[in-house]
Amino acid sequence: MSDKIASMDIALATSQLNTLCLKVGLRLAEALPATKSGLAPPASAALWSSSYAHLLLWPLQSIEPVAIERGASEAEGWLDEVLSSLEAGHSGRPIDGYLVLALPRPPQDDAKDDIRRLELSARLCRKHLIWPAEATNSEPPSEPWCRVADITVLGLPDAVTAAVDEHQWPTLDREAEAVWADLESFGVPATAQKDEAT
Repeated sequence: MSDKIASMDIALATSQLNTLCLKVGLRLAEALPATKSGLAPPASAALWSSSYAHLLLWPLQSIEPVAIERGASEAEGWLDEVLSSLEAGHSGRPIDGYLVLALPRPPQDDAKDDIRRLELSARLCRKHLIWPAEATNSEPPSEPWCRVADITVLGLPDAVTAAVDEHQWPTLDREAEAVWADLESFGVPATAQKDEAT
């Protein structure tokens, strides 16, 4: 089986990531910025940006541990240059970086410890590895890529209610209303003393 990621597969990963990125305010860049080092990212790499974070999708061409380490190092170097130049232009305000390394196929079981170690590395940015989902019991996968929802900046649960611009006060029972009235009338110390006495 070839380790090369098909352009259709990476397009599915980009689409799946884009759906989640939009929910947290990250927008897909039309073009990748150039770096001073001249390191060229893979043709199918993609970058999502906001004022607080950047997420880089960097396709890898092999599941071999050496290739994963080399690809991660190149991607970190590229992302570091981009983030450093952005931070310099924003008075040094830090911008979070997230690196998503896309494997061409699921890793072997013996590589999972190396993958976990890479993902736990605190060097430069958070790192996550994703790979194409495989059919199970001849059922197609629910999502085309595995582990996309595990990416820390994207893995937020869906909100139960929509956010609103105006404050909404909770409904208070009679006892809570009485405490609130005491706080407004007497202040915190007197209310606390009154509650201790009762």
